[in-house]
Amino acid sequence: MSIRGVIRRLLSIGSRRQQVVLQDASPQLVDWPLPEALPLTTANVQSAFEPTANVPAGVSVFAYPFEEPQIAEFVREAWRSAPDPRFVTDGKYCEFTSQDGSRHYIPCARLIKTLRQMEPQAGRGLARLRFVALDSFGYVEEAQQLFHEFEKENGLAQTAMGFARVLLGNHRPQRALEIVRSARQRGVQGAALAACEARMSFACGLASDAVRLVTEALKSQPDPLWMPADHFYTWGLLHGAALASRQNAILRLDVLSALDSVCQAEHSAKRALACGSLAAIAGDLSAVSRAARDALDCADVDSEVAAEAVWLLRYARDLDSLVTRLSQPPTSLDTRRAALNLTGWFFDKGTSKPERSTWRDSDGDTITLSVAAALENTRTTDVEALRMYCRRIAENHVAGLVEASVMLSQLGPAVQMIYKQLEKPAFTFTGTQIIALPKASLTWSVVAREKGTTGIREAVVTSSLFSNGQLTPELYEESWACDPYEPNYRGVDHSTLRYMSDDASYDGQFPTHPLSKVRRVLRELSREADLAEVAPTLS
Repeated sequence: MSIRGVIRRLLSIGSRRQQVVLQDASPQLVDWPLPEALPLTTANVQSAFEPTANVPAGVSVFAYPFEEPQIAEFVREAWRSAPDPRFVTDGKYCEFTSQDGSRHYIPCARLIKTLRQMEPQAGRGLARLRFVALDSFGYVEEAQQLFHEFEKENGLAQTAMGFARVLLGNHRPQRALEIVRSARQRGVQGAALAACEARMSFACGLASDAVRLVTEALKSQPDPLWMPADHFYTWGLLHGAALASRQNAILRLDVLSALDSVCQAEHSAKRALACGSLAAIAGDLSAVSRAARDALDCADVDSEVAAEAVWLLRYARDLDSLVTRLSQPPTSLDTRRAALNLTGWFFDKGTSKPERSTWRDSDGDTITLSVAAALENTRTTDVEALRMYCRRIAENHVAGLVEASVMLSQLGPAVQMIYKQLEKPAFTFTGTQIIALPKASLTWSVVAREKGTTGIREAVVTSSLFSNGQLTPELYEESWACDPYEPNYRGVDHSTLRYMSDDASYDGQFPTHPLSKVRRVLRELSREADLAEVAPTLS
């Protein structure tokens, strides 16, 4: 990448962060359906390396501190093949490993000086990266001075959260947590800061502390700093904790206690419904029933919430008997006996068999239900492993992953994924739900294809984002098409990767689009399809 290209990239980094800071939305604390579960994995912490035979005495070598390797190109003429004490006064070098595996070294002070010089061109966002470098290399006084500059400009809460997010993004979760905790110790409070500390605590592996902080954030009123990202991560991490709690008895108690606390005081029907769903994922059916009844009592005229609450009550009542009935070998199950209560879909008797049944609609799209052996690779408690598993499935179909998540099916938590294939000039979208049973697995698949004029959704969303200043040519080139969880993923053709316009938030604007249809049908299948007769009656 050319220096000009690197500058464009850093300009886009600055613009992204500025847009996030300037957002002043105060969303409701929960929407329905819930944000997807987020992984609770601990990030790798980078620090000084142990001296090696190639490092001269008196020289400390530090890991390259940035997630963006392109920053190294700013000073590529200053990188050396080995540390040289003659070129440093403080004995500190930074090591960078390029894509070909070769290692390069630069004085830490030189890298920081270059970042400072580039700030007028690349924007104030680059100063946040300079803070990461100062903090990583042990320049404590300079780091504190830069922190105080931002504190005077933006206030302590916003500065602490902004720096914590940048540190977390550059694999320093422990320092990120320390900065947020320090701000709270200095008396700063609020839902946004509690949510930020919860996110950092999860990243450091402190799940119980994080669940407590999530509770604090959700019980507080949104403050002026509360942003859509806080909303997403707070509920998404609680969702992830509920999944993880299925294999951790202590965490399970923490999660259920948090859900009970969140629903104690005044609450909305949607909040009670969300807590009921998370209780179901954690595996406490009595908590599910309580929350569902609360949601039903508060639903008033909201028919969607009332219907979901009734479904949750039925789920809690019927789960054990339904799982017991379906806990039979695959050869005992007959998919043709499933009852599909969806308008406009017709059973294809001619092609359906016990192990695989098909329904079609007037658009020529299909729904299939198949039965197979139990799948050990579909563990729902490890969200990161789940995403990798779903990405491999998409790759096998020469497709790009649109989303992978864990949702609540009639039989408990189930894997749900959507991928898209390009058959020029149109996309085909495939959505699947994999329901794990003790001796078998059931998989719903929904396939919908673009027809007629294509690209309308992409064009309208692109125009809107540019008009609102949320998208620039640089950001379009970098981020319009990418894997939803691995921005640098290149395992399939770029044209098949998830587009910004594929986000579920645009489904309401394009209800007839095949992606919107796939998401809608998957949700209906998880609620309306009757699987009870797929298995024979137990004697």
